Amino acid sequence: MVPYVTNPADLDDWFGGMQDPRVLWNIGVLAIFVCYTNMMLFLRRYRLFGTYISMYIEVTKTVFQVMVVFIFLVLGFALAFYVLFKEQIGFHTVHHSLLRVLVMMIGELDFGSTFISTIHQRSEANNNPLNPFPPFGFFFLFLCLFFLTIALMNLLVGLAVGDTETMKKYATIKRLGMQLEYQFEIEEAYPKYIIRRVYERVYVEKPNKLPRVNRIIDWVHARFAEAAPQPVEEGQTSEFAELKEEMLKNKKRIKSMMAMLEAQNKLLKNLAAVVDPKFKVREDVDGVSGAARASLEGGIESEMPK
Repeated sequence: MVPYVTNPADLDDWFGGMQDPRVLWNIGVLAIFVCYTNMMLFLRRYRLFGTYISMYIEVTKTVFQVMVVFIFLVLGFALAFYVLFKEQIGFHTVHHSLLRVLVMMIGELDFGSTFISTIHQRSEANNNPLNPFPPFGFFFLFLCLFFLTIALMNLLVGLAVGDTETMKKYATIKRLGMQLEYQFEIEEAYPKYIIRRVYERVYVEKPNKLPRVNRIIDWVHARFAEAAPQPVEEGQTSEFAELKEEMLKNKKRIKSMMAMLEAQNKLLKNLAAVVDPKFKVREDVDGVSGAARASLEGGIESEMPK
């Protein structure tokens, strides 16, 4: 971007002494990538994009952790293919072989041109065979298909999407926190005279949170002070009157219920006498019911306030 916003003469003065000008191209490519990556991360603060970008970052972290564990398996296949097919262009160095194995993980095998058409073929540079051990090469290809393309890729997919709801909730909470931090940063960047005009002072009162000295004094007063009788106020007198009225109503209800029980008791006695003339009611039953009734009525009258 620098050549488009600066004078060509200044560019010659600044970068004319560089031995390899291609370094600027590499730096420019890296700067473009970092710029747009930072733009994507900046969009995490907004509701429309933030949740999905945070989920993408969590999935990327999970994939990276798994690849750190299985990098030795990938490196083993890369070295094996490098030894078997080092005369071919895709496997002629360890770095290219490692990159080719990573590409083969996603299904880009190039089976025909790499493993079939190279049988009994020789390199034009040194006349060495391109595929010297076809059976052994097919064996490692089968292992690569099973361990990397099928097993490892399905493991990555399962770990990435296995707990989507939890990641979505976590991403939403993280997005809200980033929004708050972003708002705080904007507020701190404003000049103070604007903040004074826009914001108002707020007085926060916490009546239940007393100073420590007052709490100690209250505790000592409650611990050692004598409990003095409090005079009855007018409001309490009205409450006692309402309570007395409710107790009288309950007393009437209990009396009506006891009268109903006595009538049912007499009815049951008459039915028992009709069914069995020799049936006699025990005296202790009537005595107990009468005593319970008398104690209940006496207890109610004694508990009523005068």
